[in-house]
Amino acid sequence: MHSAATPARLPLTQVLICGAAIVTLSMGARHGFGLWLAPITMERGWPRETFAFALAIQNLAWGIAGPFAGMLADRFGAFKVLAVSGVLYALGMWVMAVATTGAMFTLGAGVLIGVALAGCTYAVIYGVINRHVAAERRSWAMGVTAAAGSFGQFLMVPLSSGLIGGFGWQQALVILGAAALLIVPLAWALKEAPPAAQTTGPQQSILEAIREAARHRPFQLLMAGFFVCGFQVVFIGVHLPSYLKDQGLGLEVATMALALIGLFNVFGTYLAGSLGQRWPKRHILAGIYILRALAIAAFIWLPLSPASVYVFSAMMGLLWLSTVPPTNAIVAQIFGIKHFSMLGGFVFFSHQVGSFLGRGSAASFTTAPAATTWCGGSPSPWACSPRSSTCRCARPPSCGRCRSRFDEAALGSCRGLGRRAAGAGRRLRRLPEPASGGGTGQPAVVVLLAHLDPEPSAWVRRFAGLIRPGGTVLDVACGSGRHVRWLAAQGFAVTGVDRKEDAVASLRGVAEIVVADIEGGPWPLPDRRFDAVVVTNYLWRPLWPALRAALAPGGVLLYETFAHGQQLIGKPQRAEFLLQPGELLQLCAGLRVVAFEDGFDAAPARYVQRIAAVAEAAGVAEPPRYALQGGGG
Repeated sequence: MHSAATPARLPLTQVLICGAAIVTLSMGARHGFGLWLAPITMERGWPRETFAFALAIQNLAWGIAGPFAGMLADRFGAFKVLAVSGVLYALGMWVMAVATTGAMFTLGAGVLIGVALAGCTYAVIYGVINRHVAAERRSWAMGVTAAAGSFGQFLMVPLSSGLIGGFGWQQALVILGAAALLIVPLAWALKEAPPAAQTTGPQQSILEAIREAARHRPFQLLMAGFFVCGFQVVFIGVHLPSYLKDQGLGLEVATMALALIGLFNVFGTYLAGSLGQRWPKRHILAGIYILRALAIAAFIWLPLSPASVYVFSAMMGLLWLSTVPPTNAIVAQIFGIKHFSMLGGFVFFSHQVGSFLGRGSAASFTTAPAATTWCGGSPSPWACSPRSSTCRCARPPSCGRCRSRFDEAALGSCRGLGRRAAGAGRRLRRLPEPASGGGTGQPAVVVLLAHLDPEPSAWVRRFAGLIRPGGTVLDVACGSGRHVRWLAAQGFAVTGVDRKEDAVASLRGVAEIVVADIEGGPWPLPDRRFDAVVVTNYLWRPLWPALRAALAPGGVLLYETFAHGQQLIGKPQRAEFLLQPGELLQLCAGLRVVAFEDGFDAAPARYVQRIAAVAEAAGVAEPPRYALQGGGG
């Protein structure tokens, strides 16, 4: 639509290698940010929303700064914009590492890195490609560059995970920040004469170009499609690792999922760029969005397992950034290259608005009130509908791994509970009766209310009398604190430990609360001894030595969780989350076992193992009398 003189072109190989390296560094580093969510929030004591908000601001800053970075690159050339962006990127990573407040973290991870990304990713690099690559090869060249960025994602995710494991999350951020400074010398190789000085023919101002694009219907639809793209990929990319961990899958599954997305993204983006030379680009984009919708729907409805995660990740990887080459090629095809980086920045702004909303929605998704994340613990014919539920775990709300618990602050008064339960009941769907006829036959709201019951375990209530009056009690994986509150009400000095700040927030003032990753980090109370240790609906075998060591002389261990056989009627189903026959007796070897049960409990229906054991103090002359409330005839 606009004529321009053919500029003195940089060598194609130089443009592709340096442009691809810059995109690899910039996109690769940020792709693994989800791996920092747990260690940062745990150490700083922040809720997940703090981390999610900072990255949402990053996407918004990236989008807002994009058109301005594009304007500067279109007018003065890419080098200066890229060099400044590389420095900002490194500075933002350093601020992330040292931030001690949510506001400071948002400044680094959100504003600085967001602005940096606007100046060192696709819009600016594609501007250089459009000015130095022949029109018939632009789509392919964009595909090569996008594929390089995808390879960076594949490479940087395991590298980031290794850096976190080897150096700690703070040093890992500093190292990646130093790597971002490599953008500056790479940008030098893309130094060109100011594009504005190369243009001849009719001159179109920036405002005229913006007005023309804003009135163009295909450009409007292109922005709408990129909005959806941003919403989808960010929703998945940031919160998939934490979601998988919440569902009982290990960190290795989340790491492999992100790596598979990056790996298959290499093939998807290159394929999309290559096909753009032969097929209508609008048809390629439509096919990508349709396939994404089908992949996401299948992942939601099919049972969750490592295999399903890997298949979903590979499929999404093929479709992840494959929208980028055809989208940008369409912009250049319609409007020419004079204002390409700016107009590409506007298209990407719509992508980032979608990303901002995707991150916000994802934060709500992972921290939704328990009434919308109810977990059915019995084989009742009622189950949460995947359309409204964010949790497919069939364990009770007190589950130590799922963390979908109900606390008194969320439940409020009895009237409030009724409204909340009724609302959740409306979102339940009727399922077929189990073949064994094991359903409870209860109405949906009755079943729901049974699982909302904040009462402590009957086993804990029965044997709490073994604990020294006024003694100290440790509640492990305490969640929202049904046992913390009850034990504190009995006069015990309670310490609750859990990995989620938002789950235990309402317990502060009720008991001593310790927020720590007791599975991935060191035991947070190595020198503390307690008169009782309470563990319910939680199993992490590597923690057992620490639990034994936490018992003071005369201390009581009350342990109750799911056992082998549970896989036949519901979740958890994986062997590592189920006690084997008599396994709690092995844990308590050397302790005085007061009571032990290993069998099937009908209300709610579950296979369970329970033990009450005492670390008897040495030198006691007379055998203690351990009361067996509720037992014997």
